[in-house]
Amino acid sequence: MGIRNQFLLVIALVSILTLGVLGYLSYTFSQQEALKEAQNKVAILSSYIKSSHHYAMKKQIPMLKELLGKERFYPDLMSVFVQTRNVAEVFNKEQPGYTIKNATVDPLWEPNKATSQELTVIKKFKVNKGKQRDTGIMHKDGGKFYYQATPIVISKRCLRCHGDPLNAPKDQVELYGTEHGYGWVLNDIPSALFIYVPVSEAMQAARDNALKLVATGGGCLVVAILFLMLHLGVKVVNPIVDLSRKAEKISLGKSLDQSVTVSPNKEIGQLSRSVDRLRMSMGRFMRRR
Repeated sequence: MGIRNQFLLVIALVSILTLGVLGYLSYTFSQQEALKEAQNKVAILSSYIKSSHHYAMKKQIPMLKELLGKERFYPDLMSVFVQTRNVAEVFNKEQPGYTIKNATVDPLWEPNKATSQELTVIKKFKVNKGKQRDTGIMHKDGGKFYYQATPIVISKRCLRCHGDPLNAPKDQVELYGTEHGYGWVLNDIPSALFIYVPVSEAMQAARDNALKLVATGGGCLVVAILFLMLHLGVKVVNPIVDLSRKAEKISLGKSLDQSVTVSPNKEIGQLSRSVDRLRMSMGRFMRRR
């Protein structure tokens, strides 16, 4: 294999390796940025939900109980989880893909029933009672979602509605029945609040950006390689080939009266001077015979 092809092969291998590393780093960085953005969005939604729950528990619900009586129960007004669900439904219309769900093992409201993936997360909270949250990527509804789940630990307040159905508010029993959502135990974790933020588009954008970088870099490297090969051919390969032919003729005793042109290139010039000295030495040797 000639020096030109060897050089081309080395440059091509190094270029492919460099493009692969750049593409991977670009994709990884873009992916991390997408996840950070999703985390920030989840943090904002989580803070809003906590604030709304705090206001409802401390101000709104006590006031309604005082006005309506402790036995009356209107979920839309007196359940922080129903309020969150209703607000989340409206929010989802404005921001498709964003979901807030009280995923529950055995809920009063059937749509809150936890999926198999959500059940896995709830089991983590049951096993590790000190775990405050769980985050990650979840595949559902044909897309990727970044999620944050926080456990819902049963307190005495919860048992009024989810303990014995005989002690539950009559309005609740009439609305939801007595088959599901009861028999909960103090300090148990039958549910978790999930916040989902879609990241499919962000992940796809990360891949697209990486591919664009590789394509752009590949185009630039092809142009650079062509330029280098042209330069190498004119300044290195062609002069060496020319010197090789002249050296072969000199070794055969031919063209001894023709001086070897000295190349301006430092290394090639030194080689050409050496070949020229060989020509003169060969000429003197031939004349002595």
